[in-house]
Amino acid sequence: MIPPYMLRRLAMPGGIRLPKREEPQDVAGICPTCSKAVIREVLLGCKQVKGQYTRGDFYHYQCVPHYGYSPGGWHVEAKFSIPKGNLGQEEYRYWIGVEEQSMAFAMCRCCRQSVYGNNRDRALHFADAKYALDGNQCSVRLTNAYKQMLLNCRECIICKKNRFNHDKWGVPICEQPACERAWKFDVGTRWVALETELMLQKKKAEFLARVKNNEKAIVTLGEKMTERAWCMMCSMFVDQKGHEDIHNRRAESQAYCGDC
Repeated sequence: MIPPYMLRRLAMPGGIRLPKREEPQDVAGICPTCSKAVIREVLLGCKQVKGQYTRGDFYHYQCVPHYGYSPGGWHVEAKFSIPKGNLGQEEYRYWIGVEEQSMAFAMCRCCRQSVYGNNRDRALHFADAKYALDGNQCSVRLTNAYKQMLLNCRECIICKKNRFNHDKWGVPICEQPACERAWKFDVGTRWVALETELMLQKKKAEFLARVKNNEKAIVTLGEKMTERAWCMMCSMFVDQKGHEDIHNRRAESQAYCGDC
């Protein structure tokens, strides 16, 4: 009796021909939490999931709701619903509102000043020079802070998880509705990343004002305080290494341009 493997060698000398490999197919689903598309990749009949199934629904990894148990059964926690609030959606970039739409309260995220009124009153707050810092009003300071935060923060400033380059209102916030809700209505919490950027702006303005008035800057060397002369043209300390050469080159270039 001839063994089967010898028959296969005689009948199929080139070996078994496998079916052609199928190209990956992207199947789109809708995340129930954020109402955005979720991609499922089908490869060779196996489903490669770029998300997570939870109780029959398909979510982004960061959008999966936390379930709790109540006497009536399982339920989704109420914190994942996002009320509209009393402000326009674009105003939450600069203001903290409240969930009750009938209230006229808002708090500036920069100076923490409370304003009662409509959007015109909030615009007057930004125009008030009393709250400006070095000529920059609160909205300008916040915009500059958000730019630095987007460049430096890979994590959500609310939950400290990876935000996967997602942002809202130009602020590094992840796609979790709980984080968006906290940003819109949490008056008592101060976010460290934002407060750090605002504090650095304040320190820089104080430093430049002190240099402009006294042409000297007080710096800390170990545990001692000392004064060092500051060059306004070079934005360097006078006794800093390489300052003399840089100063001479800039002085010559300015003199040359003046002769032109």
